[in-house]
Amino acid sequence: MNKNTTRTSRIACALGAGALLALGALSAPAAATAAPATQQSALTATEQSDLAQFWTDNGVDQATQDKLLANVDAGIMPQSVVGGAEPTSTSSTDAEGTTTTTDVYPDGSLSVSSAEYPVTFAEGEVGTRAITGCEAVTGSGFAQRNNCNVSGTNGVVSLGFIASYTLVNGGYDYITNHHTPLILLCAPGTCSDPGFTQYVEREGVNGPAGVTMTTVYSAADYGSISNILNLQVGGDAASTSFSPSVIE
Repeated sequence: MNKNTTRTSRIACALGAGALLALGALSAPAAATAAPATQQSALTATEQSDLAQFWTDNGVDQATQDKLLANVDAGIMPQSVVGGAEPTSTSSTDAEGTTTTTDVYPDGSLSVSSAEYPVTFAEGEVGTRAITGCEAVTGSGFAQRNNCNVSGTNGVVSLGFIASYTLVNGGYDYITNHHTPLILLCAPGTCSDPGFTQYVEREGVNGPAGVTMTTVYSAADYGSISNILNLQVGGDAASTSFSPSVIE
């Protein structure tokens, strides 16, 4: 197994068992190509099943799923994929070594993003702990998070990368490393090669530290849509978001 395959598997694990059912086979960045003019926007039966499973795993009720899938059959993609509206609600949970953020859109579709973190230490304890490749190093007044998976999905596009950052008690937090941008899923439609489009290394008076990963998603009737995965570090915590943005 090569290094990129190992990293792909680690990032996919960060999405959780339920989301993996929606992802199906993982796609490496090399598979991403420009969208052909004849690309269909409607999902195949398998893609519909995978997307419905993703919604079920994330609490979307059956009536909303039926409406969303009927829209897809009519060529109307979910707002979580193509944008057009701001989320109506956002929630975050901490469980099983992952901080997960869920954004719900007016049409009932959703996106899920997450950042992996090691098991935390008791107050005052110092040392090193890890889950998979994500390692915590805790000292007096700081906590490092090294080589942790950051991921996001809306059930159609899924992205991931690896990041390291340091939380400073009472000081400015900062990001020390970010690498290995990957497309884990892109169907239906096509995605451009992923890359990092913005990087703020250190938290400051103007806002948190952050890194942004982007791919351009293309599907018939929708043109070019950026799907954006963000990691922000500030206030002694890390948070994520995953959202679409239509390119003007």
